[in-house]
Amino acid sequence: MITDYSCRPEFINFKRFIKGGHWLDLDWLWRITIDDIPIDTNTLFTQNIPFYVVTTNINTGKAHYIQATPDNVIELLKASCSVPLAYRNYPLIDNQPMTDGGVADSIPVEKAYQMGAKEITVILSRPLGYVKKASKVPWLTRQFLSTQPQLAEAALQRANIYNRTISFINNPPPDCVIHVIAPPKNFPVGRLTKNRQKLDIGYQMGIEQSKTWLSQITST
Repeated sequence: MITDYSCRPEFINFKRFIKGGHWLDLDWLWRITIDDIPIDTNTLFTQNIPFYVVTTNINTGKAHYIQATPDNVIELLKASCSVPLAYRNYPLIDNQPMTDGGVADSIPVEKAYQMGAKEITVILSRPLGYVKKASKVPWLTRQFLSTQPQLAEAALQRANIYNRTISFINNPPPDCVIHVIAPPKNFPVGRLTKNRQKLDIGYQMGIEQSKTWLSQITST
């Protein structure tokens, strides 16, 4: 999905975006992946650990933590990946228009703790030590999202929430243990990376970091 479908112009196309279409066409991506590499929902839901997906309500700017089921998981995952503006639609979940959960809560570790989790593993897409910077042009965000003002404000608070979450991860409550898997500082992959060589390097880095984590866990 990452090294093939998401690199195709049918999915990512800035010229189409300039003309009023999707920059990231999730409708196309979801159709082709459901046909070619569908999620095995039967196997996914045989585990007895509940699976929650985070979305952001575009009308309130608040995070929604929704338990996935065999009936809603496909549309729920699509909503959680729908980057505002880059994908111009807002999938409906329980009749509520939703977008990328990362807008309101990029790393929902505090919510996991509030729900009772006392040993949490966090997988980051940024190296340890990364600090998210606030927007230098907040007026532009408000202008682009002028019809969803609460979503715009949530987007502008994203850096504060992200950095607060990193602080929580680094200083968890006494009754909570947090394990972290994070890429090295030379991790070459970003949200819009299409270079196959960089994607393969990032993939191998992920495997190595996971092996390191597993060895640490099994040795303690």
